[in-house]
Amino acid sequence: MKSTGYMLKERAYVGGVAPPDTFEDESRFGNDGTHTNITWVKNPAGLWERSFNGSSSLITLGSGKELDFTSEDFSVSFWIQQELSPDDDAYIFARGTYNTNGWYLWWYRVAEELQFYTNQGGGVQVSTMDMPSDGLWRHITLTRAGASAIFYENAVDVTKLSGSHTDPLSVSIAPEIGVRNVADYFGGQINLLKILKYALSVEQIAAIFQNERHFFGV
Repeated sequence: MKSTGYMLKERAYVGGVAPPDTFEDESRFGNDGTHTNITWVKNPAGLWERSFNGSSSLITLGSGKELDFTSEDFSVSFWIQQELSPDDDAYIFARGTYNTNGWYLWWYRVAEELQFYTNQGGGVQVSTMDMPSDGLWRHITLTRAGASAIFYENAVDVTKLSGSHTDPLSVSIAPEIGVRNVADYFGGQINLLKILKYALSVEQIAAIFQNERHFFGV
């Protein structure tokens, strides 16, 4: 059964044998994705995790036109464990072209920050949170309401810098996970990705965190 209330919702696999090499979107939009060099690993809680190798792993989703946010509020929720001491920047989720259009989440190595970028005509806006490359599991939520963005780690507001994210330019390229336009590959695990078409409340973020944390020993 397809889940409602989501723009994108990654299917979770628990127990059994390794899942298929696809990304199944349980939202009603069905933006299923294709794996490239993704390895499945079952964790001690029985949850299958997608492992990205940092050099060629990626997921390409369907058209994802529903994720072409301009003026709309939205939220992104996911669990992440980054490899120790990566030697380059890394993209988590990209629905845009660098410094041109759309929006994306990426890890900036020099500052060890997770950054949310929106590309407006003639400029970009950035919001950030600290995220050291220490190999720990983290539950990350980004909310955008109007022009304001807030980062949460494990249901706590950890926003370091909040930009003014007014109406990024529309884009038609397919969304990608773990890379952007064959550049800056992510190394580590990304799991239980969800994108919603409204800004989650603090209470809703806490409920997601509490409901899922047992999978990751947090």
